[in-house]
Amino acid sequence: MAQRSWVSFGVAVFLGLVGCAAPPEERAAGEGEAPPREAPPVQGPPAEEAAPGAGPELPQEEAPSGSPEALCPAANLGATPTEAIVDPRPDPRLCAFSPDGCDAHRPSHARRAVPRPCRVYDPTPYSSGDYRLQHDASGRLTQFEGPHDWYEGFTYDACGRLAQHGESPIGSMSTYFDAWERTGEGQFLRWRFAQNSSEKEMTVERDAQGALLGATVVSLVFSPPYVLEKHAYTLDAQGRIARTEVISRNGEGQLTEHAWQETRRYGASGALEEIRREANGKVSWVQEFSQGRRVRFAGGDGSWETRWTYGLSGELLAYANQGQTQRLQVSYQYGEDGRLLQAAQTVWARTSEGWRESQFLSEYSYAGDGRILSRKDRMGTTTSSYVYEYACEPDASGR
Repeated sequence: MAQRSWVSFGVAVFLGLVGCAAPPEERAAGEGEAPPREAPPVQGPPAEEAAPGAGPELPQEEAPSGSPEALCPAANLGATPTEAIVDPRPDPRLCAFSPDGCDAHRPSHARRAVPRPCRVYDPTPYSSGDYRLQHDASGRLTQFEGPHDWYEGFTYDACGRLAQHGESPIGSMSTYFDAWERTGEGQFLRWRFAQNSSEKEMTVERDAQGALLGATVVSLVFSPPYVLEKHAYTLDAQGRIARTEVISRNGEGQLTEHAWQETRRYGASGALEEIRREANGKVSWVQEFSQGRRVRFAGGDGSWETRWTYGLSGELLAYANQGQTQRLQVSYQYGEDGRLLQAAQTVWARTSEGWRESQFLSEYSYAGDGRILSRKDRMGTTTSSYVYEYACEPDASGR
């Protein structure tokens, strides 16, 4: 399967600069009042019942000293700008096709060392449900292609951090691309983002000791590039970001109304617990973290919210997304060996008569060596199945 080549030439040149990048085998925070695209909210109202959250603060399993994670520096979210705090786990919709490819984001000792599929399809005649997948040497999902030009691609560095993400949403003519440059020690340097013909770059500024001073965001559409935003960081006594102040300018260098501010809250252990963004005196969004993972992401006006719940080994236990016209809850059940057994999904959709509830159950069957053989989806009395393949010939397009 060939890599998509829709990114701009400027972005393609930048790919060679991504630090600590492993050869191929999240979206970042948006600007102004828009939420980061890595967790686009489903439009639906807040659920009356409690959504899954961070769960209890339980001790995490330590990775063995010889594992790749033990050789990499621990993530320091407190010293990382919001634009570089990205979730390496793909969207739950993609993970439904390759749960083991998403489980590759667990610590290495908790991963399932089983073959990964290259194709998942609905065998029903004339079905359009045909999906092509690629994984890297660590088992991580790196490419996903589906019907209606649906595409997502991921590249990870040697420490498992997301280094590149490209996306063409299902049924959309738009394309998105993000790339994050870091030092070998994991220190964030630069973020570049492209959407269709728009392209911008954020570069951080540090003092001689490496402490954050600020950042500059420039538009790369015009020559020479012009400054879109200036970020100024206020650090606490531990060198963590306490506050971010941002001013915005247009192409003529004039100040715009898109200024915003962020404040951060840390727990007694020193771990990041919350990032709150405000603009024009109102809360734009709030992100909450537990044990280094984002567990809640909500709009300041209460119109949308997303929650994640994780287990001790990093497995996703529950996912919930709610907004004004739709809300979703998914719970996952695993076997003793870590294999995903089933995913139970409930969707509420607003109609002219009120709310309509639908329930779906996905069940996975496995071969003796642990690879997935098939997935069966049930909705009431209606069922559909997907077959998994592990040796694939190029499709009609040569992929």
